[in-house]
Amino acid sequence: MTERPFSVAFLFGASLIAVCYYVGFVRLPEWTLLNISLHVLGVLVCIVNYVNEYLGFNQLSYSKFSKQVGSLNARLGWTITYAMPAVTYDILWFIYGKPSSPFHFIALGTYNAHFIKRILECLFVHKYSRNIEVMSVIQIGAFYTLGASVQHYWCNVYTSANDGNRLMNNKILLIVGFVAFIGGEFINFYHHALLASLRPKGSAPGNYVVPSGGLFDLLVCPHYFGEIIGWFGMAILGQHSCLYLSWLSMVAYLAGRSHQTREWYLNKLDHFPRERKNLFPYIY
Repeated sequence: MTERPFSVAFLFGASLIAVCYYVGFVRLPEWTLLNISLHVLGVLVCIVNYVNEYLGFNQLSYSKFSKQVGSLNARLGWTITYAMPAVTYDILWFIYGKPSSPFHFIALGTYNAHFIKRILECLFVHKYSRNIEVMSVIQIGAFYTLGASVQHYWCNVYTSANDGNRLMNNKILLIVGFVAFIGGEFINFYHHALLASLRPKGSAPGNYVVPSGGLFDLLVCPHYFGEIIGWFGMAILGQHSCLYLSWLSMVAYLAGRSHQTREWYLNKLDHFPRERKNLFPYIY
């Protein structure tokens, strides 16, 4: 079965943002030079992710796509990677005066919950067959840390306590946001656990099998799908347009990564199911 193009995934992501705008889940900012620049940055990150990951010009070098044998223990390296953005966000939140409206606590709690979950998975769930490159830890950690800084600006600097209280008035938005966040995090965790179960302890590096079970029967990367849904829940709860644009850059990144993963499986594994979509069930 022919793979659908990247534009399908990107336009689907954009259409979800359009729906959220239509139902009043998206808040547009005052168009100051800084706010315009942050939106432009989001667009540029989308383009870079398309070029680097989907077209494969400069993929991040980790997991199946490592360019060389790393020198850092993978469990330690990934723990550092996911700790960097959480610590950055917490420090910025503290320095800026610990804003404590319900909106600010929700933003703080969901952001930390996501990365604490990822750290715990690194420590107790994932199984690694090789070390990670130090440069990959720096690159990925820096990318997430940039995202933490942007998230902090919109949630803690741009949004005052009074404004935050007003943003919490839409109960339907809160329900949808929390359901998406919790559901996405669970989907991500469940399929990470499934992947770990496919790699028995002591198995040889590079001993890959066709993943199965759960949404693996529909998707090449259902763990990416879960991550996308979780981040979308955070964008809904945050409501700012730039947070949705940051989410769209994540769609661009994981759409490209899932495409390259599909190509890798087709080249390395016999009888890999070509009918599986990459990222979004039945769509892309």
